[in-house]
Amino acid sequence: MKTCKAKKMYGLAIMLFSIMLVSPTYAQNGPKGTLRVGAAKVDITPNQDELPPNSFGILDHIHSRAIVIDNNHTKAALVTVDIGGISDAQWKTITERVETEIGIPQNNIMITASHTHSGARFKTRSLE
Repeated sequence: MKTCKAKKMYGLAIMLFSIMLVSPTYAQNGPKGTLRVGAAKVDITPNQDELPPNSFGILDHIHSRAIVIDNNHTKAALVTVDIGGISDAQWKTITERVETEIGIPQNNIMITASHTHSGARFKTRSLE
């Protein structure tokens, strides 16, 4: 039974791969430019005195990581933060500041949280 299912999945994968090979694809429809990409990692671990009273201290540091892509016409950023989550208000505050200071439009910024339960809680002000 598993062999039959595996053969069907293999056949489906071959068919999809074949279609991709013969289909015309265009990576960019807009104006052409030089593609530039940058990456960064920043330690955002709070100081020992900023930890909540119930904290056991700092075992591992937490970080924010970003990849920025620019083709001289459009910029985009992919950001991840080692915290439990990001509220809409935090996203708005951060993306407005990035748009103003760096020139990446708000709609071109994706921010995600690693959803750790071991990280500190941040208020909007402290994420700036």
